[in-house]
Amino acid sequence: QTLKVAAAARAAGVPLVCAASKIDLPTADAVEVALELAALEFTKDPEDVLYVSAKSGDGVDGVMPAIIDAFKQPADDRRARPTRCRVLDGRYDITRGVVAVIQCVDGSLREGDRIAFLGGDGKEHTVQELGLLTPAHHRTGFLNAG
Repeated sequence: QTLKVAAAARAAGVPLVCAASKIDLPTADAVEVALELAALEFTKDPEDVLYVSAKSGDGVDGVMPAIIDAFKQPADDRRARPTRCRVLDGRYDITRGVVAVIQCVDGSLREGDRIAFLGGDGKEHTVQELGLLTPAHHRTGFLNAG
């Protein structure tokens, strides 16, 4: 099943991020797994394989950045278009004020930019903080479309 999924991903041009999991087990041989993944052409270089243990937490912090790095900007560069975002959710945080969860559809958004909401009172607001929606707080300072 894994081989079929990998072949379909390759055919569609989707990048693969390889990880050897359960490296905390005494019988784990992560280096051998990395070599096998390279032999099966899941990855070009065994050094690119991530070593992860959900139990101990080893390597978990590197998974999301590796996935983000693997995907390239779409050929249709939506960052060049005027900025347009979609509000997905919002809440009030007692220490940070209003926190809006947004998706950048076109253009890009940086901390310090001035924004206005459609259907609102027309007031402009300054973007104070931007980041990625992950279980842990991951501040980036900018958001791009795509």
